[in-house]
Amino acid sequence: VALAGARFRRRLERAIREDEGMRDLLQAVERRELDPVSAAAALLEPLDQMGVTLSLDDFGTGYSSLASLKRFPLTTVKIDRTFVADLGADDESGSVAAAIIAGAHALRKRVVAEGVETERQAIPLARLGCDHLQGHFCSRPLSARNFAQFLVLAGTGAGDRDGVLHHRS
Repeated sequence: VALAGARFRRRLERAIREDEGMRDLLQAVERRELDPVSAAAALLEPLDQMGVTLSLDDFGTGYSSLASLKRFPLTTVKIDRTFVADLGADDESGSVAAAIIAGAHALRKRVVAEGVETERQAIPLARLGCDHLQGHFCSRPLSARNFAQFLVLAGTGAGDRDGVLHHRS
């Protein structure tokens, strides 16, 4: 769910009351909707108190700052794929990813790297302590049945090498 407009909070609260699964994840897309910071914090605090897990998507490409990570009740920061694409190919991307991961961890946030497609990208992220990888390197889109099998593999550690879980369908 992306933050947008004044009606967002009422609509989200109604959706959460109607569907318990909505509590699992709310991605606050990093856009102007998060600015000004005080208005966004006032919107997010009650959601956090309701048990909604808040995630900041596309971190580093929009309007938020490290101060936003401190101010908002976020549990997860998602590194934008633009910082993942050149990992292993240039030092600057690795430095940016390292800084985002270290900063988020210092503030007790989990980190997800988006758009991970190659081992060249996955291994440096795992070494930097990135909590989760998201992208085709981990798995192509799966049917419900194949996803259940993937979760079994993940739970047993099968398919795990270099600290990264792999699935090939």
